[in-house]
Amino acid sequence: MASKSLSVPKKMQSKYNEITEVISGFCEKHLNDEYGEGINKCYQIIYDQESGI
Repeated sequence: MASKSLSVPKKMQSKYNEITEVISGFCEKHLNDEYGEGINKCYQIIYDQESGI
């Protein structure tokens, strides 16, 4: 699933990658591409708002 790139602070990059990997794995296994892209967009919005979950 393609997603827009975020500017993730270096200290948060590994945590962001871990969470994104889990989300992507779930989406690929259980959802179609459209739903998966929507979930990834939601995570990106939350990440932007919280500036590092």
